[in-house]
Amino acid sequence: PVALDPAFGVVARYEFTGAGGTLVAERRGEEFWIVRPIEDRADPMFFAELERHLQKLAPSRTLPDTAGGPFGLDPPRAEARMTNAEGETWALQIGDETPIGAQVYARAGGPGRPILLLDGFGVRRFLQPELNTLRDPVAAALRAGPADSLTVLVPGRELWARREPTAERWIAREPPDLELDAARVNQVVRLLRGPNLSGYPPWGVDPAQLGLASPRAVWVLHQAARHETVRVGRATSNLKGVFVFPSGRAYPAVLSSDHFRLLVDG
Repeated sequence: PVALDPAFGVVARYEFTGAGGTLVAERRGEEFWIVRPIEDRADPMFFAELERHLQKLAPSRTLPDTAGGPFGLDPPRAEARMTNAEGETWALQIGDETPIGAQVYARAGGPGRPILLLDGFGVRRFLQPELNTLRDPVAAALRAGPADSLTVLVPGRELWARREPTAERWIAREPPDLELDAARVNQVVRLLRGPNLSGYPPWGVDPAQLGLASPRAVWVLHQAARHETVRVGRATSNLKGVFVFPSGRAYPAVLSSDHFRLLVDG
């Protein structure tokens, strides 16, 4: 069997190496973080799906060949390597695509092992991911359950409101006389909490060019002792997104521009 043995235990580190370089992600408590080539929060859904894929990984065919050269495996075109908490590793080498059919040649365990035929889509999706595929698409990653309160800062104004759970409404505490439309507040909260990051500006871009040096708005979502802060800049040139700094992360991203007016000055 080629599937990752359950006895291997919890994977603490993933390394994906290919023509574009090496991507590395590590487990930190309940989360995964990308640590190479940049440091950024990883998408928990991707790694949950990856773990399920590894547990069900099975070849459609095992070839009698053991020489990897004819199949693009000496050296391999790509490799996915997992390390558990005890420092043990398990690796899958990935070779060429098959001449006919949507499959790839692969080998588990290094030279001398049998050549396997694996589903090409699954290999490309989970074992040869791109950097942006690994990045968390959520701007404000709260835990399950509703936010308790929120703070919104815009130039010259400040809002602080708490959620009234029994009436499903938001009550403004600052300024105290402001009537809040709960449906519109919730639209923005869902935008920030959902998988709505759609892209990333080039590395090293000046935040001032994105309107993030002096944000148009800052949203802080509170949930018990946890809080997530999202800084909001200017709209993208095609008006389909808005530049933001996702909470707790060092690189800007593009958030869907749904409810843009509510987000920046609603």
